[in-house]
Amino acid sequence: MLRDDFLEKQLRQLLEQLAQAVGRLDAGELSAAAEQAEAVVEAVTSPAGAQWRRLTTSSLLSLINDVERARALARAEWILSVTHEAAGDIPLAKTSNRRAMELYARLKVTPQRLDARAARELAGASFRFRKRDDRFD
Repeated sequence: MLRDDFLEKQLRQLLEQLAQAVGRLDAGELSAAAEQAEAVVEAVTSPAGAQWRRLTTSSLLSLINDVERARALARAEWILSVTHEAAGDIPLAKTSNRRAMELYARLKVTPQRLDARAARELAGASFRFRKRDDRFD
């Protein structure tokens, strides 16, 4: 019971942080949005340690073992994709974009309004990245 209450409180805090990050993203405060998104990523992926990016999406989801925390990670990766792209760090933007899209694809949940926005923006960024890659072939 106490563990469930703690996890629920932690999840609410993560979702609040993400809401603030999206607000900062919309306000053009990209570095602040990125910092908050990174904090969410760190909190959600802490069981995997520093090597979490090397895990497959399936392994990561098994480790997280909670749909709402996984959704929080997908949202944070979406925010990071946007902020990395704006900063000109395309390789990191592509990595975050890919991970967010993979998470959303695996979660198979009814999208909430924010997730629908994230999906649209991720698809648009994915298209831009693909066009950018085509120019260098």
